[in-house]
Amino acid sequence: MTSSVNEILVLFDIKQPYDRKITDGILDAMHNSNRNLQITFMTYDEALLVAHDQDWDAIIADFDRLPNIDLCASLKAPTVAVFSNLQRMPELTDIPVIFLAPDSEKICQLARDHLLACGCRQFAYFAGTADDIGLWARERRLCFKQAVLEEGLNWAGAYTTQSIRHFLQTDLAPGTGFLCASDTQARQLITLAQNLNISIPSQLCVIGIDNDEVENQLSRIPISTVTLAPSDLGKAAFEALFELSTQHQPVTKLIQPGEVMNRLSAFLEVNDDPLLSTALKFIYKHYHRSIKAEQVIAECKTSRNTLESRFKTVLEKSIHQVLHDVRLENAKDMLKNTRKGIDEVAIQCGFSSPQYLYYIFRKELGMTPTKYRELNTPEH
Repeated sequence: MTSSVNEILVLFDIKQPYDRKITDGILDAMHNSNRNLQITFMTYDEALLVAHDQDWDAIIADFDRLPNIDLCASLKAPTVAVFSNLQRMPELTDIPVIFLAPDSEKICQLARDHLLACGCRQFAYFAGTADDIGLWARERRLCFKQAVLEEGLNWAGAYTTQSIRHFLQTDLAPGTGFLCASDTQARQLITLAQNLNISIPSQLCVIGIDNDEVENQLSRIPISTVTLAPSDLGKAAFEALFELSTQHQPVTKLIQPGEVMNRLSAFLEVNDDPLLSTALKFIYKHYHRSIKAEQVIAECKTSRNTLESRFKTVLEKSIHQVLHDVRLENAKDMLKNTRKGIDEVAIQCGFSSPQYLYYIFRKELGMTPTKYRELNTPEH
């Protein structure tokens, strides 16, 4: 783009709220720049009628709408292609192209770590009907499952509108955390859980994606959510325009999410304390290993006195006590909800030996692990 005035075609349907936020980002970036650009907004139907009547210096297009792909190829202008996922990337070899998409892996890792710090011990995904709408929901499902399994955590499955009620009524275990395809599905899950008298967040933690203000206002419980501003996609698309002239092969750029908005649906009480948040995430992620307070302190890169003081002030417990409680709660949960042997439960919950697990149960619960299982299984 070297001429004094550059003609830019933007192919988005601004009647759609999500698309409108992207175009708002494009306009904000343009107004804050010194570039002399003429931007024309069109929907696919309008562009099909008139876009071939002039030459375009560049295009920004919504490639989630498949007809736009063929249209851009026929216009033969350098293109910034905005996606919601990376599962189906078209082959465009005749024009310079930059693909932009949210970093789904990072989104899911942020959600996993927040749920871990909230004390969740098993993880699931709720898509509602979004899997039928677009590949973005399926990509988030796959990325969240990968994020859970790569840390050796308990994956409880992925659920749709048709299957979620049965899971909540029959298979929901304490300490379950759900990532939802978006804030829309998070609001739906919250509504269903409340109708079933499931307490949020004490029995079920829910995180959405997008930080959608309208969905949060409509929700019965404020939605914890991974911030993903569509306007940031728009701003990134605008900036990518000026890299097109140097691109000889298709390039993919991932847009990073923001922070997790800490609200009631998955509320982390120490979210405003970075040291405690880091420590709890580490404990919940690694409690099944033979870690001690020293490893937690090393992860936080601070002194023992500083971290112990934070734990005592906020949680009224030592690091060792919190680590002990997490292991005990997970052992109780495994005894109630699995058929694993006592030796295996001890190992998987980070206890030094089955004998020590027996000692702790007798000391704190007044019974053996076997007796606890007998009294707390559904058949009892």
